[in-house]
Amino acid sequence: MNLAFFHTLGCTAECDHCITHAGPRVRRTMPFEEARRIVQMAARSRYITGIIFTGGENLIHRRQILELVRECTELGLKTEIITNGYWATRPSAAAEIAGAFRKAGLGRMHLSIDRYHLPYVSAERIHVALQALGDAGFLREIACVVEHDHDVPIRPHVTEILAHGGSLPAVGDEAGIRGFLETLRTSWPRELLGLLERYGIDPAETIFVEEAVALRDRLRAVELADHIVQSRILVQYQGMATEGRGRILLGKEGEPRHVDLLPDDPCESVGRNPTVIPEGGFSPCCSSWVNFPGQILGQLFSEELDDVLDRMRNDPMVDFMYHQGPRALAKYLHDCGHALPDRYTHPCHTCGVLLESYSREELMKHIEAFYLQHPERRVLTARGVRLVPESTLPIP
Repeated sequence: MNLAFFHTLGCTAECDHCITHAGPRVRRTMPFEEARRIVQMAARSRYITGIIFTGGENLIHRRQILELVRECTELGLKTEIITNGYWATRPSAAAEIAGAFRKAGLGRMHLSIDRYHLPYVSAERIHVALQALGDAGFLREIACVVEHDHDVPIRPHVTEILAHGGSLPAVGDEAGIRGFLETLRTSWPRELLGLLERYGIDPAETIFVEEAVALRDRLRAVELADHIVQSRILVQYQGMATEGRGRILLGKEGEPRHVDLLPDDPCESVGRNPTVIPEGGFSPCCSSWVNFPGQILGQLFSEELDDVLDRMRNDPMVDFMYHQGPRALAKYLHDCGHALPDRYTHPCHTCGVLLESYSREELMKHIEAFYLQHPERRVLTARGVRLVPESTLPIP
């Protein structure tokens, strides 16, 4: 399991959809010695195997992040960075930065792209950054946000193709590989394809990261998967969470649905993406929860990381969101006459409203009342969030 590490919420951009209110005027950065201590706790942890530096734009404190990555490497922790790519001002500068992080042992660097980042970081800089990362020996990876297609299942399509009589191309068959990847892209949201076009990225030169993982892990086509990811850009995408500043954007552009019409799904993120914010607060997810300090589950400046992780794994609120999801509680409270909004755009939006509207103690009482009314939904297995195996990609 990875620890999402919000070293800073300062940023070179002030995107309208940012879930954490990050921006150039934000002065929230973790003291370096505290950051080092948390890295050292993560290395001792029974649960944590890697750290993802996110935020905020961590590379505005490049020297500190470089040193933290170096320390993670020495301690045996895998590392990733999510960045907007602002630093790729010219090829030589980008090559120097990518090379330094490669030498420090960084495993992966993801470039965030969407229409809200574009006014702050040009498509040209993204291309310069991708070139520098590839030249330094990294996989080239982009992380995209799509706004109106978040109900499209984000799942590997490759297994369905094979189940219906399709076959895998040979490693040396480039025409076959292109045709195979074109078939996979039929499941991609149109908005994602339009975003790639806006950035001047040829979809034929990309592959959805979950498809690559499915090829490698489920189908054991390791040689084919490695060949594809080395020669193409890896794409991740997710729906816009409409939390943080995104909630303001929701009021202008959102398409909310009545709580009765929302999918009654559990949250796949809570408990699987533990997060530390710049002030040391611990959140069980990297989205809504980080915006509400009163709902944090621990303080890593004064507590041991594994003690807090053990608490998270047995926390009734985390357990409820993981097994039932925020919609279940929002609908229950709405039906009971609580003064809550009746329309939401995304599970993170629903969760954020609940965390903002009630104290932790009140939410615990409402959860217990929900189970008294719906005893059939109470999970009878052992309490606590399951730890799932991490998917693999070839890290060069």
